[in-house]
Amino acid sequence: MDNGSADGTVPWLRELVKARNNYFLIENNENLGFSKGCNQGIEASRGSHILLLNNDTIVTPGWLSGLLECLHSSPDTGIVGPMTNSISGIQMVPEVGYSDTSTLDDYALAFRETYRGRRIPLRRIVGYCMIFRRELVERIGLLDEQFGSGNFEDDDYCLRAALAGYRNLVAGDVFIHHYGSATFRGNGINFGSAMPGNHGRFNSKWNGPFKDEALAKQVLTLKTLEKAEIFFHKGEPDKGIETILQEGIKLIPAEERFYFFLAEKLIEEKRYQDALGVLGELPSKRQQDRIALLNAYIQEGLGDIPAARTALAEIGENLPCNASMNNLLGVLAYHDGDKEDAIQHFHAATQHDPGFAESYTNLGVLAWSDERYPEAAELLARGFLLGPTIPDCAERFHAAAQLPEYLDRGINAFREARRLFAQNRRIAFFLIDLLIRKGETNEALTVIQDTIIEFGVPEGIFEASLPLRESAGPLTPTDPDAPAALSVCLIAKNEESNLPRCLASLRALADEIIVVDTGSNDRTREVARLFGAKVFDFPWNGNFSDARNESLAHASCRWILVMDADEVLSPLDHTRLKTLLAKKSNVPNALAIVTRNYMLQVNREKWQPNDGRYPMEEAAGGWVPSTKVRIFPNRMGIEFENPIHEIVEASLERNGIPVTDCEVPVHHYGYLDEERIREKKIAYYELGLEKLAKNGDDLKALYELAVQAGELSRHEEAVDLWRKCLAFNPAMDVAWFNLGYNLLMLSRFEEAHQASRKALELKPGYREAITNLAMCELCIGDSDEAIDMLKTSLDRNPDDPNTILMMGVALIYAGKPDAGKTYFSKLREDRIVFTGFVNECADKLIAAGKNDQALRLLNSLVEEGYHDERSAEMLRNIAA
Repeated sequence: MDNGSADGTVPWLRELVKARNNYFLIENNENLGFSKGCNQGIEASRGSHILLLNNDTIVTPGWLSGLLECLHSSPDTGIVGPMTNSISGIQMVPEVGYSDTSTLDDYALAFRETYRGRRIPLRRIVGYCMIFRRELVERIGLLDEQFGSGNFEDDDYCLRAALAGYRNLVAGDVFIHHYGSATFRGNGINFGSAMPGNHGRFNSKWNGPFKDEALAKQVLTLKTLEKAEIFFHKGEPDKGIETILQEGIKLIPAEERFYFFLAEKLIEEKRYQDALGVLGELPSKRQQDRIALLNAYIQEGLGDIPAARTALAEIGENLPCNASMNNLLGVLAYHDGDKEDAIQHFHAATQHDPGFAESYTNLGVLAWSDERYPEAAELLARGFLLGPTIPDCAERFHAAAQLPEYLDRGINAFREARRLFAQNRRIAFFLIDLLIRKGETNEALTVIQDTIIEFGVPEGIFEASLPLRESAGPLTPTDPDAPAALSVCLIAKNEESNLPRCLASLRALADEIIVVDTGSNDRTREVARLFGAKVFDFPWNGNFSDARNESLAHASCRWILVMDADEVLSPLDHTRLKTLLAKKSNVPNALAIVTRNYMLQVNREKWQPNDGRYPMEEAAGGWVPSTKVRIFPNRMGIEFENPIHEIVEASLERNGIPVTDCEVPVHHYGYLDEERIREKKIAYYELGLEKLAKNGDDLKALYELAVQAGELSRHEEAVDLWRKCLAFNPAMDVAWFNLGYNLLMLSRFEEAHQASRKALELKPGYREAITNLAMCELCIGDSDEAIDMLKTSLDRNPDDPNTILMMGVALIYAGKPDAGKTYFSKLREDRIVFTGFVNECADKLIAAGKNDQALRLLNSLVEEGYHDERSAEMLRNIAA
């Protein structure tokens, strides 16, 4: 299929097709997009299997047979893809063993031999190469053509396969070469710009709510199974069990996947009696052979060998003796004392299925018991390679790998397994143990740090790691005067839970990390030291600037970056920031950085939705920007000022150091912990009141205090403070806007209307003031005026979420619910949570005596599945 090529591709393809009877060419006069082009090929094809392969790949010997072997390893396999050199996610091999494609085939053949039979469960198979049966297309349909030129059409297809009950796999023993994004470049498509749009389409399609009950159940089933799987990986089986019981079986009792998943996991955990109970609760006995095989494993685990044989005998003739059955027959033979028969069955299992991990592990255990250690080590390594998440396979190989002669091999194997299964606690802990035994202190510390981020601060590992850090010492700059040498300075108190993620995001960027602790009574100091920080104590005196300046006093590098414990700096920006610092090292300069303050509330001034640029860092639905100087040169008399809301800008001005903007953002999560941020705001507010009482009225102090009062819902106090600000400066548009907002919160609609009008007079087009004014109009009773002003604002700012949301509210208020809901749906595409905002609007309408309109608004939430408990409570109150 050619998608509108304008070079010599089409003539070349015509000649190629002419020479081969089984080749067919579809010529499109224009680029119809990746999904459309693939669908044309699928519909024109006649085979029982379909392969989608990008044109920027080079295939290798045995690649197709390897993919087919993986696809046919189980009848429930949906989509299969290979490993490669350049791709996103775990399908990429980090370090390949070839420098150019002339040795690619030799590398791929060796790769196939080394990893033969490895299959990696993965919901998302990247679409550069994917194979599936035609029956999958007949079941779930073609690729979704709304994704156009590419990005997320493969995510979508893989998700649909998983929802239909299929299991997608990476053929971990197949390697092909991928140049990467060549199709995008060849078609003049900007990969980065194509991503956010399709990301939004994907979210809109799959974030729900789902009116199709069958689809809703499929989504719930998949989410529940994946959530439970993560708990089992994390070593929290009880949470996994509870997830299946409460979020799965309780809601969809007829879904058999929950029962089989739980039974198999319980068998792995050796909780055989519990597994037996789960099988007994199966809603039907349709899969009798599968039930009988699981029951046989359970009876063997319980030590009832006759019952295990009886269960095996119940398996019908339609299920031939497969790898799992042969493995169990081997275990039973071993129980009977017939080791030779056991070995034969285990070998038969590996012949049936080269990827069946347990049989290799069992053969390894038998070889070890016969003191055939080299052979045993090979078999145990093979079992772990194929089944790294199976407890027995991991534990047996780890025991063998502790021996000096197998230590390096064990470390390499557990490293690779950790890359593929980063959420698996057992793999991480075994790797840490082997690294410590080898004396690989720095790598062990890195894995420990990542483990703390993933699993919290585990007691045993944490205490054992502190001596390692003491022996390694803190991060120390090799050349503190190097052009881009960077000291990161933080102050912290009781930040044990936040600090690991913060420091992990900085460890590859910082040449040294300074943490000043202001009185923690948790393990903040220990966590900081574990991540290589130099830790200093500072008795808290109520002055943030003093604490910040203490951290600066200990910094030794040319540059200083100031961070908080609930913030991160994305690894995507490390190189860019280092390059920028090196360029600016010759001239004193400070950098102002935008902080992305992630928030759940959308009705905040300047709030904007996430754009997909930082997939690992973005949180909630979006963020509010704030800008301040965070990076400045060291040892130039720069210091923080103000007891609260500490800044260095005044100090920079006195020292004649210019400030330039920096495009690298800091990601701040403090506003997501609403209880903690409220406590902080109360403390800041009280300090601000003290400052105001001591120093008298000051516009900047009044402004900061007024903002805090509003955020604490102390609206009466906020109104008073904003009026004081306006006494200083009657033309202060932001003060009129905030005055209007707080009056609106107090249901003083006429006064709020006047203040919002004044804000708009001073700043025409003030989006947030328009939203407030529209709400006032609805409460006063003029929906036409509200809709008109919102339309005008949307013409200027079509993507502003607050205006979109308010338009939806206004239209529903005006008796146009279908039109209003389309605006809600648009926000849902961007994963924006807006139920709280709509609830607040309904609350204001009730206060204004507009119960019918509030009822209409709340019912629209319920009909679309956006409501929450507060919505339901207001509906009950209106009905009463």
